[in-house]
Amino acid sequence: MTSEVPQRARFRAFALDGSLLFFQPATGTSLRVCNGRTAGLRRQAPRVVMFGITNQCNLSCTFCSRDTTRESRWTVPVAASILRDLARAGSLEVAFGGGEPFAFRGFADLIAELHESTALALHVTSNGTLLDRRRLQPFRGLLGQVRISIYDDPRWRVAAHALAEAGQLWGANVLVDRERLSLLPALLAELATLNCHDISILRYVGEAARQLDASERERLGALISDAPVACRISVCFGDTLPVPRLFDGVGVGADCGAGYDFLTLTPDKRVQSCSFRDSSLPIESALDVLAIWRERRAYLARPSRRVGCARQSALPSLATPLAGPQPPMLWQSFSGNNSGECILLGKFETSEAAQRYLGELASGYAPDEPYSAEWRALFESEQVQLTSTRDDGESWGRAPSSLIAVGRSVLALGYDAGDAFPELRALTWKRAGYVASGGIHLHDSPSLLALIRGRDADDVSALALEATRGAPAFEPHVHGALLFLRLPEATRAPGSVGEAASRLQVLAAGRPLGVEICNDWDEREFLSAKQRLGVEVAALPRLQVWFHGSDSEERARRFAAAVSEGTARAYGSCVLIEGVARRKRLAVLGLRQGGAVTVLDSHRLTVNAFFWFLLPPREKGKPAPKAPDIDLGALASSLTQQIGLQVHTEPGPSWRNGAKARVCTHEPGRALTAMVAEAVRLGAQINVGVSEVDPLALQLRRLIADVSA
Repeated sequence: MTSEVPQRARFRAFALDGSLLFFQPATGTSLRVCNGRTAGLRRQAPRVVMFGITNQCNLSCTFCSRDTTRESRWTVPVAASILRDLARAGSLEVAFGGGEPFAFRGFADLIAELHESTALALHVTSNGTLLDRRRLQPFRGLLGQVRISIYDDPRWRVAAHALAEAGQLWGANVLVDRERLSLLPALLAELATLNCHDISILRYVGEAARQLDASERERLGALISDAPVACRISVCFGDTLPVPRLFDGVGVGADCGAGYDFLTLTPDKRVQSCSFRDSSLPIESALDVLAIWRERRAYLARPSRRVGCARQSALPSLATPLAGPQPPMLWQSFSGNNSGECILLGKFETSEAAQRYLGELASGYAPDEPYSAEWRALFESEQVQLTSTRDDGESWGRAPSSLIAVGRSVLALGYDAGDAFPELRALTWKRAGYVASGGIHLHDSPSLLALIRGRDADDVSALALEATRGAPAFEPHVHGALLFLRLPEATRAPGSVGEAASRLQVLAAGRPLGVEICNDWDEREFLSAKQRLGVEVAALPRLQVWFHGSDSEERARRFAAAVSEGTARAYGSCVLIEGVARRKRLAVLGLRQGGAVTVLDSHRLTVNAFFWFLLPPREKGKPAPKAPDIDLGALASSLTQQIGLQVHTEPGPSWRNGAKARVCTHEPGRALTAMVAEAVRLGAQINVGVSEVDPLALQLRRLIADVSA
């Protein structure tokens, strides 16, 4: 009996116009057949989806084609759903870009689900600065090709070495303008030594001064012909380079195929023909995408207005079939795409102390740049270790994009695939005594929640009205002589938090002011928490430190053993510290060891667990191994009996086939012990964590403390 051929090893048939394409997702092998039997065939879907999964990026390149004002609206479930439907409609490949895809929260989960539920060839284009061996690990065996965009930033070489060592097929994107042309020979030679599979030569689309003239294009053509690595030419060059091409466009002439052969989905859930088009149409589903693709072809075929677009005029007849039978064509290639918010909130004893701390950091502060010499010296003098290092030993650390003080709070914002500035968190703990939990890699833009203490009811009413006028406009919530102000999606646009902070200072006009960051806003929960402000919340200070990585459990055990005060126990990758009043030293120690620190203030907490199975790699020619099923009812019953409280269970992500469990308790250690023991009994892996039952109620109380100090 023969074993089933894995879905990505099978050839998928894709109807072109007057011809038939056979594509193997596992290798990128393509065979085009054009004869009398294929003459009546017509496309039913775009062949490739260029997916801008996020608009956030840890770099700020001046030549980037993306519109930085666009929102990042995709979530893992919605993106997976729309791509599954497009795969069913016939699309063959998806190339993720952005923004920086590896900065999209849940990107590994999205790739894992699509690999399991579709036959799409899955590719990603990255700037390479967020990739090393550790961060590549969850993607091993799942991606068709990774393309690294080569810039002056040398960190791309770390990504190149990691990809080569992992056996991952990878290619390079090189944007060639007049300045880059003279450096190209040396770069091509270096890429050849790094196991680069192929190089995409990209054309600058934008400023006229950066376009290549005829003699420079001729020189580029000669370099490509003599290159030590296979080169691909961006469709934006059209026929302007003196090099042979596989075939011309999608039907007739030398059209690029934008809007027909491939479509671009933007981070704000819109569709456009390519990343250089300045107009787009809204979508909510794959049906919307396909309807636009079928019905708006003349619109999608329009050229970009930017200098450098090779599409000379709109070509509404892109579906013109090839004329007569053609010889079969065989080639191997993957498509490419050419192109988590972190927040720190430190609480100080006084607004003057917050301003002093901001002044201390002002020397050497350069937004979004690597830690300056001044900051490194400050960290060293305060014995704050640079914990975020790459494989090459260089620091990942970059200064926040925004650093502001409002009332007793200092806010820092940045973007990264993990925690953007753990060293700054450690220093803030040492200076402030309290750093609010959360803010490490948020995907959705959080709300800014502020509180102004007015002089009386009339004063608050006038302030509430004024807060709704001007920009940014706040949502007011009056509570006696207190005015809560909320700014939704406060970090969405660059500089928006700074503008909001300035406006809050003007509104407060010397009145007591406090701010918090609220990630999961719920209007009903806010109103309920506001009504319960007079009810005392039972408090019991604790600290949680969570580690990640392949050695996370061992690091958690070592950290727990190093804690000399209170009671510290490791539960998998999580360490819970109880019976300690002063948490500053332990928080700094946890951050210094590379952990993520969570402050826990309430007596009653929520304990969460995720049970899953570590499966062996798929053997060649055999189906992927399946994880065992977990009986949710039996799991809930067993844990409920051990803990003595009702435990709720639900299925885990479909591609992991695991289970989630949750319980609210005054004894989190007992619940964690039971959950870890249950994982051992099941032969499963486990991720556990502890969180506040009512975090919004604590935030409101902290704000009231701010304006009462």
